Amino acid sequence: MLVRQPSPSSDTDVPFVPEPAAPQVLEPAAAPPAEAPEGAPNVLVLMWDTARADRMSLYGHDRPTTPRLDAFASEARVYDAAFAPSFWTVPSHASLFTGLPVGVHRTNAHSTWLQNKYTTLAEQLRGHGWDTWMFSANPNLSHKTNLIQGFDTVLSQRQEPWQSRAIALTESKLIPTDQSTERSPAWEGKRNQSSKDIGPLMREALVGWLDERPDDKPWFAFLNYMEVHGPRLPALETRSELLPSDVVQLGLETRTGFADVSDANHGRKTFSEAEKDAMRAVYDASMVELDATTGDLLDDLAARGVLDDTIVVVVSDHGEAFGEHDLYGHNYNLYDELIRVPMLVRYPAKVAPGRVEHPVSIRDLFGALLELTDVPTPESKFPLGNVLASGPREPVFAELTAFHGSRPGMQRVREDGSWHPLRRRFQVVLQDQWKLILASDDNDELYDRVRDPGERTNVHAEHAETVAELEAAHAAWRERIPDPRGRAKLSRDERQQKKRAGADIPLEELEALGYVQ
Repeated sequence: MLVRQPSPSSDTDVPFVPEPAAPQVLEPAAAPPAEAPEGAPNVLVLMWDTARADRMSLYGHDRPTTPRLDAFASEARVYDAAFAPSFWTVPSHASLFTGLPVGVHRTNAHSTWLQNKYTTLAEQLRGHGWDTWMFSANPNLSHKTNLIQGFDTVLSQRQEPWQSRAIALTESKLIPTDQSTERSPAWEGKRNQSSKDIGPLMREALVGWLDERPDDKPWFAFLNYMEVHGPRLPALETRSELLPSDVVQLGLETRTGFADVSDANHGRKTFSEAEKDAMRAVYDASMVELDATTGDLLDDLAARGVLDDTIVVVVSDHGEAFGEHDLYGHNYNLYDELIRVPMLVRYPAKVAPGRVEHPVSIRDLFGALLELTDVPTPESKFPLGNVLASGPREPVFAELTAFHGSRPGMQRVREDGSWHPLRRRFQVVLQDQWKLILASDDNDELYDRVRDPGERTNVHAEHAETVAELEAAHAAWRERIPDPRGRAKLSRDERQQKKRAGADIPLEELEALGYVQ
């Protein structure tokens, strides 16, 4: 989530109705694609955008938020300590698609454009005989960020026939007394018409495509689900089945709009502990709906006899904070509530089920999926990882290379103009039980993830030897990547491509999801 600045309240509803867009069909690869290996598997990546691992029953949460995935995971390799490479959609997806750290591809808050020179997973698979298909509920995955390199077809709810159906699907879930979000019927202020909870529509689109396409080639499909991303609108039935009635009511009353979250981050608003719990409860209810729609899709694949021939990945790009460390949303930090995410891989032919306890990065799915499909790994100056690899393990790294916001923007929400410590950059090193956070202002932190999973006690001063070892590992890693600060330099041709594509995602779409205000 980008920094939001509060706007004046308004009693007039201004619905956001995006312009219809035609399905985007990209140009084929310049060179004829190679044929896929005989018996090559399909690849399905299900991105649970904004999903926290610790709010899932799959990872021990006491509410049954993911019963369908729990059952599916019994035949999968589940990663108990998977970490996103950054704290929000664009850099994390860029790392997932390229296998590269954020400091290498430099797709971040300063430049949301993934450069053409980086080979994506979709490009590599398409070039070796896979059909490639994407449906994303998140507007940050579009031709305007260039994150869709290599996908033959890219769909979104901003296109018909999905747009009108997405709005109707959202409206069917609305609760008349809900005043918690800008999309809620009882919201006081400017409203929007965000329609991002479209799991059933994505399921219909994918199975429709599979039923119509010839089966002589393998396919790669990527779906981005936004059910647990704000504004969260789980149905009353879902809330009531999962939560006590008083928690349901408080969840409907607690304002969690993006301006409210921004004000809380900047010290202009506070939430009570009960309100924080209610916010988490609404999130949990949204997780139940996400789990259900995902389970329905997996059942469809099983019914068609293709599930066991498909590498299925369920993963997230980042989490969400609800007052832990006095922060909200997904911005400003790299604590576990933002970067510890779910990740599992199911492919009975080659991946034995079980749990993996040591830290891994979601960017290392890139190498694993190419290995499982027998597709060569593209040349890279930076060593690419593989979550399936055995043997010695390197530390896992995460980065906040470019903080969001500007001094004038901060002055609008903090009268004294202060924006410290929200302006800091971070580098994280994870190895075994330890997590070292290196901050740009030198206020570094060390946490014992086993004894202190909530990261409440900074033991940096008590473990000098561990700190030195992790700092040395970080220094060695940094020697392999360029300076991550600032903007990526685009060629003249790429600047023109970016301009033709539309450098800015329509403002209304970003506002509806809290990325700007």
